[in-house]
Amino acid sequence: WLAGVQVNWYGFYAEEKRQRIPLPTYPFERQRYWIESQPEVTPLNITSKSLTRKPNIGDWFYIPVWERDITSECINNQTTQTTQKYCWLIFVDNCGLGSEIAKQLEQQGEDFFTITQGEEFTKLSECSINGLRQGAYAINPEKKDDYDALLQELSVQGLIPNQIFHTWGIASNSQQYSNNSSKQIQPEISDFNYQSLGFYSLLFLAQALEKQKINTSTQIMVVTNNMQDVVGNEKIYPEKATALAPCMVIPQEYPNITCRSIDVVIPQSGTKRVGKLVNQLITEAKEPPNNPVIAYRSGNRWMQTFKAVYLDETIKEKTRLRQEGVYLITGDLVDGLGLIFAEYLVEAIHAKLVLLGNSNFPEREEWEQWLINHDEQDKVSSGIRKIQALEKSGIEFLLIKSDLSNEDQMQAAINQAYKHFGIINGVFYVPEISAKSAALMQDISKAECELQFESKVCDLLVLDKVLQGKEIDFCLVQSSLSTILGGLGLVAYSAAYHFIDAFVRQQNQSSSVPWFTINRQAFHSTSEEEQEQEITLTELAMSPEEVWKSFELALSMGSIGQVIVSTGDLQARLEQAFVHKFDKELDDHNQSVQADSSKSHSRPSLQTAYVAPSNEIEQRVAEIWQEIIRVEQIGVNDNFSELGGHSLLAVQVTSRLRETFEVELPLKSILFDAPTVAGIAKVIAEKQEQKEDEDIQETAALLQEIKGLSLEEIQRELVTDSE
Repeated sequence: WLAGVQVNWYGFYAEEKRQRIPLPTYPFERQRYWIESQPEVTPLNITSKSLTRKPNIGDWFYIPVWERDITSECINNQTTQTTQKYCWLIFVDNCGLGSEIAKQLEQQGEDFFTITQGEEFTKLSECSINGLRQGAYAINPEKKDDYDALLQELSVQGLIPNQIFHTWGIASNSQQYSNNSSKQIQPEISDFNYQSLGFYSLLFLAQALEKQKINTSTQIMVVTNNMQDVVGNEKIYPEKATALAPCMVIPQEYPNITCRSIDVVIPQSGTKRVGKLVNQLITEAKEPPNNPVIAYRSGNRWMQTFKAVYLDETIKEKTRLRQEGVYLITGDLVDGLGLIFAEYLVEAIHAKLVLLGNSNFPEREEWEQWLINHDEQDKVSSGIRKIQALEKSGIEFLLIKSDLSNEDQMQAAINQAYKHFGIINGVFYVPEISAKSAALMQDISKAECELQFESKVCDLLVLDKVLQGKEIDFCLVQSSLSTILGGLGLVAYSAAYHFIDAFVRQQNQSSSVPWFTINRQAFHSTSEEEQEQEITLTELAMSPEEVWKSFELALSMGSIGQVIVSTGDLQARLEQAFVHKFDKELDDHNQSVQADSSKSHSRPSLQTAYVAPSNEIEQRVAEIWQEIIRVEQIGVNDNFSELGGHSLLAVQVTSRLRETFEVELPLKSILFDAPTVAGIAKVIAEKQEQKEDEDIQETAALLQEIKGLSLEEIQRELVTDSE
């Protein structure tokens, strides 16, 4: 259930006074447990709705819209009065907005520290005036260790940042980023390498907050410009959109951190609008959040929402698909839906096809031997059989192997297609929608992130180049629901698809060819056995046929460039993914209700037999699980997810275990590595032993320095002290 938030296989049934959640138990078996009702609130302007699958496919569609937030504008026009003391960090941009924020905070008597771009971590200045702490630092955005050094330096001074303005996403359209020297850290923002000031900077910041064990409530305000198309006249840069991924995923993986993405238009320097925007941003930071993605335009506050649209079968009469048209399908032909789309195009309109993919397949003369050496479940074998079936059907098609990120190879492939068919009517770009390479933010490396970008972003950019000047009816790009819902372990995966969505928006601003992006959720295998088990895990997953039908309907819509497909109510899924971050008072109340409640549910029927804890650590871990999951008699071999544990509960459990045992316990231990009481207890014991060894080594080094003893003498003295 790696893409838990993306797929959301925890059904949610809202009733008038109570809610019930079907929790995954033994495969093919389900028990339902009641959870006490909570106060009815709608901090995201949404209501509690069922997360069960909607039976009518016409009800699965949503489009992103921007709504002006009149209520918050009234609040922002007032001066915010608060007695709370903040420690502010401001990652200062080169356009002056961050500096103006710092000036305003100084006038308000706030502690703040500015961070500029430099060659390496450097303390530039520090002062204390009338009890106020202020300072300036420089870090190299590309060096992860610089973020650690910054927070460690502040921690030594007893300073813990609880408000962070990250304005490095602010840039003029042609600005180049440079530090205090003449060396340029970043090229123009039209280059995808801009990520160092956006996506990677936020990733390194979150990792540094985790490394420094900053567990107090912290808010990160990610301020950008030229990222969102709100009123329709903005020039957008898709490279910036990747920053939306950490804005969504950081709060899901770190329970103490709240993030907001704020896109702005920079007023002309020296005008009154600069001061107004700065006041709005500071007020925004001090007010309780009500949406993770907002924008300011001409002094007005806008929120991103999603509007449900109904599409019935009659809309297919307006389809862009041509009978016997020529269609290019490129992307992942083996693990993805490329060949499945090919089958449906042939069936629906007798299409002629150009199948263009990476070198997944063996050479044609090797197919028969491949099929002999591999079983029927092998994905390459399945792809070979699909292509053989297309050949037997008599349909005309080309199968071209090409490196999708190599412009020369792709241009040669497109030339071959035009030479054979003379025309291409439409393009389907279907990159793999799979979270199998997911990794939590605290563990993910830059190299792993680059793999996601290379496999999706680079391929799309090359495809766009080789299609320049071609007259085609449409270009449809498959995207992911993770750009809407985030998801544990999906920060890089989601970032790549945020770029794809923004790239399509940019294309529709300038291209005569209609571009579409369809954000869909995971689908289950066509294998009946695998399909049945997947349905047990998620009622919301789509079948390949449903994916095709949804794409077919979306292609019949008007000029809407982005369509979201969700088999369950999208607003309810947003509530489940983000609402706990956007009503702190309710979150505190919910935790209080849970902590005070003495009601627990009986042990469900599980695949594993009950085995009692055998030591003190296992006993305490089991007790914490029982308190938070609220299930009686949890055994040492019981699986966290089978007990009803999900990502949000995993965050709570991890926090309690860290506090109880005073060890640094990774969240992934509960979700992926050791999701049982026994497994967690073993990890804790190893951590404690490691910590004890480190303490002994530290004490030994100290004794050796003070007393000048040999290592053998130190060991004898330590043993004596211990006894």
